[in-house]
Order: sequence, then structure tokens, then C-alpha cells
Amino acid sequence: MYRELNLEAMLGLGVSLFLLLCTSALALALLGGYLLAGSSAALRLALAALPATLAVVIARWLFARVPPLPSGITLAAGEALRFRRVVARLCEQLEVPMVDHVLISEDLNAALVTRPRHGLWGPMESVLVVGLPLLQSVNPRQLHAILAHEIAHLGRQRIGEKAWSAHFRAWWLRVVDRIESSPDAISRIVAIPLRRLSDRFVWSLLELSYLEEFEADAVAADMVGAEALAEALIEVALKAQIHHAACWLADSTDDSHGGDTRDACYMLERGDRSLLRALRGALCTAELLDEPGAELHPALGDRLAALQVGLHSLIDEAPSAAHCYFRKLLPVLQHRFDRAPSLLAA
Repeated sequence: MYRELNLEAMLGLGVSLFLLLCTSALALALLGGYLLAGSSAALRLALAALPATLAVVIARWLFARVPPLPSGITLAAGEALRFRRVVARLCEQLEVPMVDHVLISEDLNAALVTRPRHGLWGPMESVLVVGLPLLQSVNPRQLHAILAHEIAHLGRQRIGEKAWSAHFRAWWLRVVDRIESSPDAISRIVAIPLRRLSDRFVWSLLELSYLEEFEADAVAADMVGAEALAEALIEVALKAQIHHAACWLADSTDDSHGGDTRDACYMLERGDRSLLRALRGALCTAELLDEPGAELHPALGDRLAALQVGLHSLIDEAPSAAHCYFRKLLPVLQHRFDRAPSLLAA
């Protein structure tokens, strides 16, 4: 499946680029008088309209806007040195280069992003994205497990040739999405025969994404232990649900009665453990296990089953990872998120 997806993406991009070059060359040849030199300029202009239009449409497919990195604050080389040493040790353990950039976001999440420096081309760079709410909600042991999972993605699926393969798969997926969402007649016509192939490509990508998550879990479990990884997965899933539940309550409560729930949402964003304990009992365990994970992640229950670990969770009294690794930077980061959104990286 992996090779088939790569071949399909490369073939789709190659055919699209070939058509772009052919239509552009034909339009330029007609406009420049290299073809039908004896014909009038008006006739050549009329004949060049079709290939020129095709070239513009195909260029819009191929060079659709690359999604930006998550909004956040890119750490300078001298900031959060203890945290960087943890990441460096994990990279050394998997024998992969140190990540190029560390980005602190506002999400209760972590991710390892690899992409060319200039969007579609340039040297491949890796960016470790770690959410400030995540750092405030997990302890150092749990954070190590989460980082091991993300570095496992880099070591097994996003390095060297594999990074470029993932880039081309994502590029072709954007092309397919642009074709199917464009309102022009050419795109609508092309989308009809393409839809069957594109649907299969999307479902295969989803299956590959699930397999990559399971592989990263297995590698991380070897590095930090299955119990530690399972604990981290459970805590993040629980706190994400608690966060959404509390913020929903805050949004749905009248202003005159909503002070407590808004305070609860604020406390959750800061990783308050006593409030987490109080809200934990209101969650449905079955829903937590069966609900698909964020974006392309498999359900938590499936991941725990693959790790051969049951559902169990105790909130440790240990200090949060944010307190451990970002103690001096924490007020600065929080101030920049709250007061200076214009400083966030695009």
C-alpha cells in the first residue's frame, strides 16, 4: 500500500506537470507565431485561448496554497535548554538528527511536522510542535512518552526519502482537493473520472495514517515503556474531553450565571489538577475509548489494545512538564499568547 500510494501521487503530479508544460508551450507557440505563422494574429490568439486557460487551471491545481504551520512561538536556540536536551536524547536514541525548530502552540496537542523550507521545495526541515496547554497538563514522565511518539514518527516515517514521499502524497492530496472543490467547468469535468481514484487514495491515506500511529506507538513503547505511553495517551484524551466540556458549559451559560464555568475553563487551560479530578467522573469511559482520535489518529481504545494496556488513569501529583522545563519562560510565553497575537508565527 505504501509503494502504491507513493506511485499514485508521483504519477498524478507528473501527469499534471506534463500537461501544464504542454499547454503552456502550445499557448506560447501560438502567441509567438511559432505555430501557424501564416495565420492572422487574431486567429492565433483565439486558438491560444484554450491551452492558456488549461495551463492556468492546472497551475491552480498544482500550486494550491500549502497549509501553514500551527500558530505559535518558535523558541530561540538558547531557550528551554532542559527541554531541548530531552528531545536531543530521544533523537539520539532513535539515531535521527535533532529537530530543526521547536514551536510552542496554543493547542492541547503535540506534532512532528516535516516540510520543505519553501513550502513545495527547498531543504526538508522538521518542526516539533508542542502545545502550551499540553505542557501544563502532563507531568514530565508523560511528556517524555508523548515526545518519544512524535520523534518515532520522524525516525520511522519522516526522514530522508520517506519525508519526501510523505510530502508528495500530501501535495497530490491538495491537488485532488483543489480539483474537486473548484467551481470552473474544466475542474468539474476532470473530477468525474478522477473521483473514484481519489476516493480510494484518500481512504488508503487514512489507513496508512492509522498504521503510522500504531508504528509510532510501538517504537515509543520500546523507548519509554508501554505503561508510560498508555498513561500519557489516556491523560491527554481525558483532559481534551474535560477541556471541551468545560468550555462548552462556559459558552452555553448566561453571562449573569457564567462566572464559575468561565473560571473553570480558564483553570483547565492552565492545567489545574484539582478541577480535573472533580470533572473526571462526569466523563463516559466508553465514549472516550470508541471516539476516533483527532484528525487522522485511531481511537484510543484501539491504541491501548495494540499496546496491550487496559484503561487506567491516575493524575499524578508530580509538577507539570511546563513547570519542570519552562519555568522561567512560562510567564513570557503566556504573556505573548494573551497580549501579542501578532507575534505568533504564521
